[in-house]
Amino acid sequence: MVKQIPKKLKKEPLVEAIWELRFSSSRPSIPELLPGLIYGAIGASYPKVERLPTAKLPSTILHQDPALRYIPTVRLVGDPYSILMGEHVVTLSCRRPYRGWDEFESKILELVRMLNEAGLIDKPERFSLKYINLISFDNGATLEPLDVDLKIGSHELTSRPVHLRTEVKEDEFLHVIQIASPANIKLSPKEHLSGILVNIDTIFKPTRNDFWSGFDNLLRKAHLLSKNWFFNNILKDDTIERFEPEY
Repeated sequence: MVKQIPKKLKKEPLVEAIWELRFSSSRPSIPELLPGLIYGAIGASYPKVERLPTAKLPSTILHQDPALRYIPTVRLVGDPYSILMGEHVVTLSCRRPYRGWDEFESKILELVRMLNEAGLIDKPERFSLKYINLISFDNGATLEPLDVDLKIGSHELTSRPVHLRTEVKEDEFLHVIQIASPANIKLSPKEHLSGILVNIDTIFKPTRNDFWSGFDNLLRKAHLLSKNWFFNNILKDDTIERFEPEY
């Protein structure tokens, strides 16, 4: 049975929401060009510019090593949003407290319009929408809050350390779902959280040439499918109630 999906959670388990665009470009030094364009348009929202440690790597290595191709080298920092850029990637991150989908969506669309108008991207390879959630334990390290039945033979794994990764195809999207328990996250030097880590990464790879014109609808569909997976397939009803949902 399909559950009613909340519009909002008063007790939000979301740690970080991430939108990412991977692309190919014939223009060199994308991380040098994009920050100026973005900063000139919306710099007031991202007052701090940081060069990441990966910026010290030679561009030849970044291009040739597949593991480094999509690594950001520059970050524009706001609160709670950050924009990260590399030779073949642009990422928009929203750290907790999450401001809600309406605001996050508007930030993504604003960034996408700038990227399209800049003309620096030859071919969008994929975009993804990733939600990182941490569900705290009530009764010790257990997967009990999740609608997961996991065992090997006769051995139940609900209360054992688990790191699970799976992929689910849905329409033209691919969901990469990861569950880790127990997990620990360091949000700041003084704030540490522990619990069950639930990541849902919803990926779209374009097959046609109308990516930019159809992006708004694709983004909204990615969000709806991801949200449906979280509430209808991963969380138990009583877990959702713990988060004090608003419908």
